[in-house]
Amino acid sequence: MGRLVAQIPNEDPARLARVQDAKWRTIGVDCGALQRQVGERQAQEAFDVQRDRDWAALAQHYDDLVCSQKQAADAAKRDNERQVLAFQQTRQGHHTGSEWDLNRPDRFLLASPARVGDNDARCGPSSIQKFDGEDLAAAERSQAQHQQCYDWWAAQLAQHEAQKAAQAEATLREQEAIRMQDAVQAAAAAEERRIRADNYRATLLANLQLAEARAARDAAERHSELMRSEAELSATLADPYLGEDPAMAASSLSAYRVRKDHWKGMSAMERSAIAQQQVQQVAEKKARQQQLLHEDWQYARSQADIARNMASQASQVELFKATMARKAANFLEGQMVEKAARDAQIAALYTNEPKPEYFRQFGTSHR
Repeated sequence: MGRLVAQIPNEDPARLARVQDAKWRTIGVDCGALQRQVGERQAQEAFDVQRDRDWAALAQHYDDLVCSQKQAADAAKRDNERQVLAFQQTRQGHHTGSEWDLNRPDRFLLASPARVGDNDARCGPSSIQKFDGEDLAAAERSQAQHQQCYDWWAAQLAQHEAQKAAQAEATLREQEAIRMQDAVQAAAAAEERRIRADNYRATLLANLQLAEARAARDAAERHSELMRSEAELSATLADPYLGEDPAMAASSLSAYRVRKDHWKGMSAMERSAIAQQQVQQVAEKKARQQQLLHEDWQYARSQADIARNMASQASQVELFKATMARKAANFLEGQMVEKAARDAQIAALYTNEPKPEYFRQFGTSHR
């Protein structure tokens, strides 16, 4: 490193670091733009985190509100059920029923003795005796029982009406709670839509600003690049070495020799001649390919003719075989017919069946 620094005319460590850094030397580093991008990214992340927190707080608030209303409705329902149970236990016992006098287990213990007429306060010394089985308080007791039944019926009717009113009130409270929940949900949905719309508009505005800034930055970069390109092109066109001036490559020793340290390639005439030669070679190659295709076509055509002739000969052979087979079959059929006729003739000739003339000749001899 010491020798390298010593060899550099300007012994500047910063310059040495820039020279050794390929990225800095080739494309450069815009620290300000990177810092701005980092700041914008951090601000966007902080904005997203705060927005998520706001949404979570709003959702938690509405959830707590709905839960509190539900708990209040449940508490009211439980209170009503406790009141109904207390009323049933205190006012609707077995001994308060209208049929208690007929079904009470101690009715025989409470019955009057057989002779209650002698102790009747309404009967004086000169009164007659009350007979057994006579119930002088039957009318009063019946009226009292009827009145008790009427009272119990009125109490049950009032209880039923109170239960209906309580049920209707509970239904109304539940409907009110549901309407409140719906209203809270609708308000939350509207608030959510508003916040989303605000976030969308803010994001859209930020994106538009970023797009405009990027477009301006890209335009400035394109303009700078265009200026650099034009300057480089002008320098290149003005430089005889980069412009590949053929005069610089001419050799003083011979017209057919060039200076290798200044020669940048062949001239336009040489390149044109080479291009013409290449065109001619391409045409010759196409001609050779056409000739090969024609020869392949001729060979394929000859092979097709040979195959067609062989197929025709094979069909003629098959036809000849079929004709000969038919002739042989006809000949065999004729021989079979001739054999059948010959067999019939032989059978008719050598059967030796006696005829009637053979029997009539007996007794006609001269002996």
